Formats: sequence, C-alpha cells, structure tokens
Amino acid sequence: MKWSLSAVFVIAWALWFGGAVTTLLFVQRLFHGDRNLALVVAPQLFVTFEKYQFALACAAVMTLAWVGGRRCYTGLIVMMLIAAVTASVSAFVVTPHIEQLRLAGSEHTSAFGTFHGLSMLLYLVEVLLLLVAGLLLAMPASQTPGRAVIEQC
Repeated sequence: MKWSLSAVFVIAWALWFGGAVTTLLFVQRLFHGDRNLALVVAPQLFVTFEKYQFALACAAVMTLAWVGGRRCYTGLIVMMLIAAVTASVSAFVVTPHIEQLRLAGSEHTSAFGTFHGLSMLLYLVEVLLLLVAGLLLAMPASQTPGRAVIEQC
C-alpha cells in the first residue's frame, strides 16, 4: 500500500512539475512566434492548466500526507504544501482577475500589469518549489546510498 501511494505521489509531482514547465515554455514560444495568436491561446492554456495542476497538487499532497508523517518527509511536505498554496492562489485569485480584466479589454491597465506580474512570480515560485521537491525525492538517504528519501521512510 505504501509503495503504491508513493508511486501516485511521484507521478503526480512529475506531471505537475513537467506541466508547469511545459506551459511556461509553450506560452513563451507562442509570444515569440505569433503575438496575436498568443493573446488568444495563452489565457486558455493557463486556465486549463490551473485546473489540471490543482487536481495534481491535491493528489500529491494527499498521498504524501498519507504516506508521510515521519521526520524525513518534513522538507518535502513543506515544499509541496507551499507549492500547492501557490498554485491555488494563482488559480483561484490571480488568474480570475487577469481573465476579468482581459475580457473587459483592460490588458493595458496598471491593474492588469500588476496581476500579470504577480502571476509570473507565483509560477516561478511554484516551479522552483517543485524543482527542490524533486531534488529532495532524488536525494540518496543517509546511510543507504541509492535509496530515495521516499523509499527509506
């Protein structure tokens, strides 16, 4: 049971981290290639991804909480919880404001710029937290080289 929950956690983390990086790369590429297309497609990508990442964040945090509870999980749990809160704030607070301003044609206002900057900061923090969590996952356990932290506990 513990192994299967650990597998669910690792898969959820990988899909979440990979999806976040991929979304950012795709949006960057869209804006460098065809700005008019990007202005139409990018909002849809972010809204869709934020629903997906919220489901993955819930799966990752819940399985880690179920498997965890030992001291060696503390850093990983903290990273994942902060990343999940960051994703939630982005999905349920920041992006709805950005979408409301975009749909009202207010893309060139200071409010839009502020929310867009906050969104970029939240995504950066989230990706860095997920990267650190991944490094913690890959870190060999002390005393038993080759075994990941999640396997030792």
